[in-house]
Amino acid sequence: MNFKKQLTWATLSGLALTIIGCSDVASTPDRTASRGMTRVAAVQMEAPLLYTQGQDLVGPETEIVKKAMDKLKAARQAQGSRANELIYIKREYAGLLPSVENGEVEFAVGAIGISDEWAQRVAFTESYYTADLVLVMNPSYKRISADKLSGLRIGVRQGTAIESWVRSNHQDVDLVPFASLDEALLSLRRAEIEGVIDGLQMAAYALDTGVGLAHLEILPGELGAIDVAMAVPKDSKVLLDTLNQAIAEVGGKEGFAQLASQHIGDRVASVRKRHEDRVEKERLATAPRRLLLRVSRDQGSDFDIYKVANLRFQLRNSKSGKSFQTSRVQFNKKIGVTSASIPPGRYTLYLPKFGNTPLGEVLIKSDDGKQVNYRLRWKADRTISLLAG
Repeated sequence: MNFKKQLTWATLSGLALTIIGCSDVASTPDRTASRGMTRVAAVQMEAPLLYTQGQDLVGPETEIVKKAMDKLKAARQAQGSRANELIYIKREYAGLLPSVENGEVEFAVGAIGISDEWAQRVAFTESYYTADLVLVMNPSYKRISADKLSGLRIGVRQGTAIESWVRSNHQDVDLVPFASLDEALLSLRRAEIEGVIDGLQMAAYALDTGVGLAHLEILPGELGAIDVAMAVPKDSKVLLDTLNQAIAEVGGKEGFAQLASQHIGDRVASVRKRHEDRVEKERLATAPRRLLLRVSRDQGSDFDIYKVANLRFQLRNSKSGKSFQTSRVQFNKKIGVTSASIPPGRYTLYLPKFGNTPLGEVLIKSDDGKQVNYRLRWKADRTISLLAG
């Protein structure tokens, strides 16, 4: 997300952002009559569904709008009327549906979730997209889970169906509304909130492109789903039908998903993998390693090395005091071999049969591989060496 790219919407008709389209014919009851423009309320940064790229407005939602405007343009031209100019009007999420209801715009677009409350006040098109709701967390601040959100500060986009969904389904959370998903994620990065709930594709895109968000994760699974549509005034039947025809032409939800994939790419899978990779890294950091211990003596040593045959060494963790035993020492000619499965840590090696005299220290690090090798050697000067390698 580039916060420096700003557009002056609905002011400069020469911008590439301004798309020439058409309103309904004047004889219809729709509100796109003779103003000379068709106004569409949209959120400036709605990637990957609708967003600015340079001075252009791009994304799969714009494809539906273009098809609908082409249809209306053809209808007006057939009647000898001139085409209206399509103007995008920038609104915050909370202002999208009100701007439709009060007649400021002809329709609104921008990942608008269908809600029973607003269905009484505006008309929704057919749904062309389902937003799978996911939970985003900051693992370096607080580990959370979807089944234990009570009392947590959870960020949402203000004035959206997602906010309404969270209020209905998680009444015990401390809900924190934000004007945009970007603001919510930046607040999560600063550890001001414990989580963010939003649509999977939008969350993945934001986490992949946002500066300083590489450590934030989407938790596995979905919390719920919200159907997304465009909104028109209650009396705009022609416009509603035309938008529905355009949605059908792009292939409905399946076709829209294909269009969206061109903008989202592999970001969903890539961002999803963050959680998996961290959990695996933490698992490996504490997973037991195989310690392979080779036992031998110097040629001049008078120690009878074969006395340790079939004995077990003991390893005592210097921090927890927990002890581990090796397998019985087995000899292959002059080299005895034994092993143990132990988690990372610092250990003191003993041979209980010979008393509690420490024989040396074994260090298993969290970044060690699956096997760590050590050599225990009785030297000619009657000392003992215990070395890695």
